[in-house]
Amino acid sequence: MNRGTLQRWTREEERQFELLVRRHDRDFKLISELFPGRSYGQIRSHYYNVLRRESARSSSQNQTQAIAQVKEENPLECFYFVLFDDFE
Repeated sequence: MNRGTLQRWTREEERQFELLVRRHDRDFKLISELFPGRSYGQIRSHYYNVLRRESARSSSQNQTQAIAQVKEENPLECFYFVLFDDFE
């Protein structure tokens, strides 16, 4: 693979990436040297994209849990919560 070519990350690359990040934290230069086929910029961008994706997933789960809790306590309030949540 050409280092300048943008390719989707395979599952194997994701696993290897996770292991390298656990071992070397945010030393993107070192990880890119140990990670064949990916540049420093690709490694750094992927790291922050994964963080952003995980943060959004966690936020979505928290909102789902909050809605479920409101539903149990007051079903009518849940309707307004969902309906007007976008206006905050």
